[in-house]
Amino acid sequence: LLAEFYGREKARFCVKLALSLNILIALVIFAMDQLPATHWSTVDNHMFHQVFGHTAGASLISVTAAYVSQRFDISAYLFIRQKSGFLGLSNFCSTSLSLLIDTCIVVSILNLFSLIPENKAMWLIFNGYLFKLCLTASNVPVFYICLSVIKRIKKHS
Repeated sequence: LLAEFYGREKARFCVKLALSLNILIALVIFAMDQLPATHWSTVDNHMFHQVFGHTAGASLISVTAAYVSQRFDISAYLFIRQKSGFLGLSNFCSTSLSLLIDTCIVVSILNLFSLIPENKAMWLIFNGYLFKLCLTASNVPVFYICLSVIKRIKKHS
């Protein structure tokens, strides 16, 4: 929707802003993991580290993948929209491709650092992408509804 109403540059700005905020959150979680638990906490240092210890790294991997795929999504959306003229097709195709890119990047990096078994990587990519694709297909009507509402609001203002 951002690219549709505000163009490539504003959409990319929002992607960069989201990336920055996600990195900040990952750094806060990393810093919290370095601090000792209070004496009254029911969660000790070891338990906290087990639950949140890899959050910062996983967040950075996820944010990097999202940044790359969202930049692609914006360009692909505008390109398909210009060539086809079909808004829903543009939205679905660009999002579907960017989700595949995102999934491949995350699983590949996790595999590279041996955080997942190598023989499960393709299965994880397939299942993760299939799940995301189903959600994307179900969001197309929501996209059209939002677009319609925004256009009505802009028309009356």
